[in-house]
Amino acid sequence: MRREVNANSAAIRLVAFCCTLVALTACGPSSDTPVGKAGWLTGSNLEKLDTVATHLRGNDLVMMEVDWRYQQLAKAGRQQNWEAAEYQLNKLKLTMSLGKERRPKRTTSYDWFFETGFPPMVEAVAKKDLALFEERFVAFTQNCNTCHDMEKVSFFKVESPQN
Repeated sequence: MRREVNANSAAIRLVAFCCTLVALTACGPSSDTPVGKAGWLTGSNLEKLDTVATHLRGNDLVMMEVDWRYQQLAKAGRQQNWEAAEYQLNKLKLTMSLGKERRPKRTTSYDWFFETGFPPMVEAVAKKDLALFEERFVAFTQNCNTCHDMEKVSFFKVESPQN
């Protein structure tokens, strides 16, 4: 539970910061006015946005959210809370779509996962069938690891949650 709260809090703070930054840079008195606590974010509006992009980093932050939503998908499906499972699948796809946008060099792997990983899970959740969900979740997890292999990060092994 603590990990869930921390992941959500970090994501909410990041989104709030980005929205504030956009508002400040678009409406602020000067594009060179420092913003952020103690004015740490400096430079022109474009330089500030570039700094924020650097702070968003690559795929690692995307995968933090993907991991959390993967855990929540498992929990929802196993509890047969099909609305929550569908919600988590939709958010997983959105998160990964945004990751693909931010990391175009990973497009091939993202597209492969969208075509291979998601459709069987979407079908299992739509059928509201626990046995099918469990079977498809095993394959979904294997697809995660195949994608990691494709990206040369096979040292990140995804394991199905045990609850």
